[in-house]
Amino acid sequence: ISPPLTDAHLARRMAWAEGYQHFTFENWAKILWSDEASALCGTYGQVWVQRRVGEAWNPEYVTHREKHPDKVHMWGCFSAQGMGDLYLFEENLDAPLMVKILKECLMRSANRLFPPGQWFFQQDNDPKHKSHLVQRWIAQSGIDCMDWPSYSPDLNPIENLWADVKRRAEAFNPRNVEELKKALRTAWEETSPQLIKKLIESMPKRLKRVREKGGWMTGY
Repeated sequence: ISPPLTDAHLARRMAWAEGYQHFTFENWAKILWSDEASALCGTYGQVWVQRRVGEAWNPEYVTHREKHPDKVHMWGCFSAQGMGDLYLFEENLDAPLMVKILKECLMRSANRLFPPGQWFFQQDNDPKHKSHLVQRWIAQSGIDCMDWPSYSPDLNPIENLWADVKRRAEAFNPRNVEELKKALRTAWEETSPQLIKKLIESMPKRLKRVREKGGWMTGY
C-alpha cells in the first residue's frame, strides 16, 4: 500500500534523491538509522501445509490465530558499523516516552558505533519525533539530524531490517509477551554484518529508483 503522496511529497522525494545522489558508502556509513515497529505473538506470516485434495478445511491443516494477539513495540537504530540499541515497550508511544528512549539508547548507540567525528541521526517525520519535547532534547544534545522527506519508508533501510528481525523472531514461535521480547532481542543481536552492509549499499539504488519513478514509491 502506497502512502498518500501529493505533488508536494513527490517533489520533496525527488529533491532529496537528487541532493544525496553523489553520496558514497562512506557518507551513508555516517548515518544512524532509526525507526519504530511492532511485533505480534504467534505466527502471522504465510503458513504452508501439505494436505490431501478435498481437505482444505480439515482442522488438522488449519492455522488458528487470535483475534487480538499480544503485541510488543520496538524502537531501534543501526548503522553501517553494526546494530545499535533495541528498546522494547508495550505502552503507546508519546513524546515523553520518545525522549526517554532517546536518552537511554541514542547516544549510547552512537558512542559505540562511531569513532570520534561527525555522524547524523535519521528519523522520520512522525509527530512524536517532531514534537517540541523531542526536538528540544535533540538540540540540547547537539545532535545533527538528517533531513527526511515525508512518507518515505522505502528510503529507510531499517524497514527492511525490521522485516528480517521479525521473521527470525517468529521462528522461535513465542507464545507470550516475554517469549516474544526474548526472541526479538535474540534476532536483533544476531543480525548478520552481511545484511547490514547490503542494506547500506542499497541506498544509491533506492535514490536512483526514486528519480526514475518521478518521486513515486520504489518498491523497497
